[in-house]
This record gives sequence, C-alpha cells and structure tokens, in this order.
Amino acid sequence: MPRSSNKKKSRIRPLILAIFEGWGIAPAHAGNAFTEAKPAYLTHLISHYPALALSASPLDLGLPSGTIMTSELGHAIIGAGNASYVPRYRVDDYISAHGSLHSSIFDSMIRKGRHLHLIGLLSAAEKESSLAHLDQLITAAQTKGVGAIFLHAILDGRDTSSYAAQSMITAIEEKYGSAVTIASLCGRFYALDPHASEERINKASASIVNGLGNQAISAQEALRDQYAKKIYDEEFPPTALCNSLGEALGVVQEGDCVLFFNFNGTLIAPLARSVELAVAGRADCVSLSPIHGAHNIISLLPPLKDDRSVGEIIASAGLRQLRVSDSEGFADATVFLNGGVESAYNGEERDLIPLPPQEKYSENPAMVNDEIARSVVRAIESKQYDFIVVTFPALDRLAAEGSIEGAIEAFASLDINLKKITTAALSAGGAVLVTASNSRSENISLHDQASNLNSNSNSLPLLIISDDLAGYSLNLPQPVEGDLSTVPCSGTLFDVAPTILAFLGLSTSPLMKGKSFFSGKTV
Repeated sequence: MPRSSNKKKSRIRPLILAIFEGWGIAPAHAGNAFTEAKPAYLTHLISHYPALALSASPLDLGLPSGTIMTSELGHAIIGAGNASYVPRYRVDDYISAHGSLHSSIFDSMIRKGRHLHLIGLLSAAEKESSLAHLDQLITAAQTKGVGAIFLHAILDGRDTSSYAAQSMITAIEEKYGSAVTIASLCGRFYALDPHASEERINKASASIVNGLGNQAISAQEALRDQYAKKIYDEEFPPTALCNSLGEALGVVQEGDCVLFFNFNGTLIAPLARSVELAVAGRADCVSLSPIHGAHNIISLLPPLKDDRSVGEIIASAGLRQLRVSDSEGFADATVFLNGGVESAYNGEERDLIPLPPQEKYSENPAMVNDEIARSVVRAIESKQYDFIVVTFPALDRLAAEGSIEGAIEAFASLDINLKKITTAALSAGGAVLVTASNSRSENISLHDQASNLNSNSNSLPLLIISDDLAGYSLNLPQPVEGDLSTVPCSGTLFDVAPTILAFLGLSTSPLMKGKSFFSGKTV
C-alpha cells in the first residue's frame, strides 16, 4: 500500500502501546494487587513520566447504565476512540432509535409461519449477549407470527457461577411457557471455544442443527444428570432435547430461519460458520452483529459508516504495525482493537504466543509474559515497525479467579517485562504508552468470589513514556509520586486513540470522541 502523501512522519519510532488487562486504579487495600505488589519499575514510571487517570465509567463513555467494562469492550473503545464499535452499544442504540429490533432484514427473514431458531449465550454476565435482546427478538418474532421459536442455549459457567443455568432455564420456561421451546443445551467450552477447536465446535453445531449427540427429555433433567456427574455449565456436553419417541425437538428444517443473538459476533463466529455450512440450502441465517468469515449470514443492524479504527488509519498511512499477545488476549489485540475486523490490515503482522493448557491461571501467574516481552523486544530491535501493540491478559484472568497472590505475582512479572520493552523502545528512539482495557485486579474480594467475576468502572491508567517530547505542546499533569489514586481523571478511555495518532503524526477519524493529550510537534 503506498504511503499517504499528506502523512506527517513522527521522529518517535516505534510507538509501543502496552495494554494491561484488568489494571484499575484504587486506593491501597488488601485486595488491590498493584498496591500490594508495589511494582518498582511501574512506580518509577508513574513518578517520572506523565501519568494520568482515565475514566472508564459507562456514563462518561456514553454507554448504557450498568454496562460492565470487559477487556473486549475496552480494546474496542481504545481502537475506535468512541463506542461505535462496541457491539452492545450498537444494538442498544438501534433499539433506542427504532423502538425495537425490527428492521427490513428482520421483516424479510422472520416471516409468518417460519420456524425460528435462536442461538446464543444464556448468561446474566451479559458480556457476549443480553437477555433483554433475547426478549426483544422473541417479542418481535411473535409479532411477526412465526410458526415456532426454538432456543438453543449456550451455557456460561465462566463469567457466572458454575451452575447458574438451572435458575436461568427455569426463568425462561416460566416467562415464555409453550411459546418458546428449549431445543438444545451446550457449554461454552464447546460452542464458544476461544481457540476455535474444530472438533468441539462441530459437536455443538451437530447438536443444534441435527439433534445429534447427547439427548434428554427436558432441560432440567439434562442439567440434573450432568450436575450429578460434577459436569457444570461451562463444559456441559452438547445435548439435544427430544420427545418421548427420542425425536429431537429443534432440528433445523427446510425453510427455517437461524438467528445468532450474541451482540458480540467474535466468539460465536466459528460456531456460526459451522452452523451456516450445516444448514446451507435449507435455512437462512441472520445475526445481531456481523459474523466475519461467514458468507451468507446477514447482520440485522446496518453497517457502520464513516468510522475508522486506529489500526485502519495507521494501515492507510502506509505504516507497519505488529500485534502481540497470548492466546487469551489475542482476539482483544487484533479483532476487537480493529473494530471487529478479523483479518489483518495491510502492513499489520501478528504474533500469537501460545498459552499452555492449565486448569487455573493461578497455577502459573506469570503465564507467558516473558515470551510476549521477548517478541516485542525483537520487533523493536528489528526496526521494521512504526506501531506495536502488546496485550497482557494475566491480571484480568487472575482477578477473575479471586487470586490476590497470583495477581501480585503477575504484577511482578509484568513489571520486569515492561522494563525490558521500555528500555528497548527508548534506546531505539521510540515511546511507550501504558494503559489498561478494564479494571478488576485493584478490587479483588478475598471473601466473595462471585464479585470477582465482573469488572468494575474504576478509572484506568495512561502512562506516556518518551525521552523525546521536546517541541510538543503538552496537555499533561505533572508526574505524581507513584499513587494514581490521588489523581483526578484527566479524560476518558476515548482519548487513547487520538493520543496514539498524534504520536504518529496522523489525523483522527471524524467520529472519534476523544482528544489527544498533546497537540503534536511544533515547528
């Protein structure tokens, strides 16, 4: 791709964006991993370089009240400089503007007499899907006079308690009665596998589409049987519900419609593509959000217009970029940061550091931080890249487990590795921005594990580390003595994207709502 003729080349190269998932700001207490760990290098950086607190509250970001900041959502906001790429925001905004999820696509696909198959995550955590959206779709389908509504429920058990499905299924049955038939159950280990295991995905798909695999007479019976075997929601085997003759209730028939109701189309994409292939020629497929890599799954929502992510803007300028993370954070550093686009932009390379299987993250709190840092340092020393994104998921995952000891150890590992990255970047004449996608590790409950499952809305750090800021018009506070909890918020997470682009001498997208913390090089 040719370089843009109007590009302003910065002397600062490369720019490193280091994202610590789960590092929020809070005063010192026993459940604050940062203040308990006392990471020496991070404390030094906060005391000697511009350090800011950024608001990540739903109110300040224009998100619905009660929105839970997740690592995926945070990366989407960092990449977009607004909330337009946040899937939940897009759906809620559409409902607010139109009064329902009715659309021309919905009306053409969900016709009178057609059977409707709803597929998605049934979870109170609402990180991937919303019970309110499911209700909207059921209500809209009933209004259209569909022949029957089948619910293929993917069970959580990761962001909720291990057996939350029992009460949720009961609530569904009581609310909708015979109007909605629960047709299959499947744990997210099979249906939403982040590593896209083809074997597990296909088992889930076969159960949903053709009623294959395990069978049960009722959802409650299926749950009781598996719970008795100590198999809970997350690893619940694909199970089709059937009648007394052993005939599966929700087999997809000729002329049916399949609808994926996850508002986040990324994790469900492998399953959606498998289902799409399995029902080809006999059923139409639609989705709340775009499913990348699917050929014939139509999104109910109209495409975004006139909006460009940081990654796209950098690629359009002809600059080279690299994304580095382990398998837990890789989608965050790539797909979510790029506004939901799965494929890499021109000039964008990716380095996935495999994370060895482990039952609990606390078994190895440092995860593969050393390997991630080595990849980034090699990339800096190669002098090939203008922009490098590195995402470290360790803090977020350990906090979700409620492991304060693990999170403290993770901070020690991150501290050492950030020093390696920063030293290499500054030696190369580059700069480092350190921020977080979401908060969690600063508020680990030592007594209530359930409270650790969700992130909170605490402010997030932004450290600006460069030895070459002379000549820039800075809008930055003075360094603080290592304690960001005493610093009022200087902006929001929206401001990270414009700051990145200002460092690189590039213009922002017109739809970006944030501001850069410095105005750029003065001549």
